[in-house]
Amino acid sequence: MSEKVKRSNRKKAERKFNVSDPVLCAQSRVKHRLFSDRLADFNAFDADFDINYANNWFAKIEFCESITNDETTVDEMTIIKGDLDQKVIELIAKVNEVEFYALKAFKDDAEVLHEFQFNKVNRTEQYSFNFIAGVFTIHSFAENEYNAELTSAGMPPTLLTELSALGEAVIRLEFDHEKFKRIRIRRTRLRIKDMNQLFDYRDAVRKAAQIIYADKPEISGMFD
Repeated sequence: MSEKVKRSNRKKAERKFNVSDPVLCAQSRVKHRLFSDRLADFNAFDADFDINYANNWFAKIEFCESITNDETTVDEMTIIKGDLDQKVIELIAKVNEVEFYALKAFKDDAEVLHEFQFNKVNRTEQYSFNFIAGVFTIHSFAENEYNAELTSAGMPPTLLTELSALGEAVIRLEFDHEKFKRIRIRRTRLRIKDMNQLFDYRDAVRKAAQIIYADKPEISGMFD
C-alpha cells in the first residue's frame, strides 16, 4: 500500500463540539456546578449520575485545562525552527570561508576547485540531504585531500572543526524539527480525544436534563 493511500485511509480526529477548547472547559465548569447542585435529581433518574460521575467529570475538566494548547506547541516549533535557521546561516558562512581559501590556494587550478563543487551546495535547498552531503564532502576534501594547501593559503586551523560542528548541529536541529512536527500531530490527536471526552460528560448531562426537567424548560435550558 502506498504512503499516499495510507495517509488517506488514516482517520483524522474530529471535534464533537464547535467552540474553542478554553470555552468548552469554561462552559463545562458552569454545567458541572449546576449538575452538582441538582445531583439528587439526576441520580434518581439514572444511578450512573452519582458522585463518582461528578468527580470524574471535574477531574477531566482540570486535566483538559492543563493540556498544552496548539498555540504553545506552535511557539515551541517556531523556536526550534529559528535555532535551525540560525545554524544554517552560520554553516553557510563557514562553507563560504572554506571556499575563500580554496580560491586563494587553487586560483590557477580549476580542476581542483571543481572537485570541491562549492556550487553544488545549493543555498536555496537548505536542510535537504544534498545540502548536508555537499557540506560534508567539502569538509572531507578540505581536511583529507588539500589541507596543506588551504592552510598555506591562510585557512585558520579551527575552521574545519567549526564547519563540522555546525554541520552536526544542523542535522540534530533538523531531526528535532521533523520529530516535533510529528509530536504536534500526536498532541493534537490526544487533545481532541480528551476534549471530546469532556464534551461527552457535558452532553450526557444535557440530554438527561431535557428529560428530567421536561416540564421546567427554565431549568433544562441551563444545561444547553
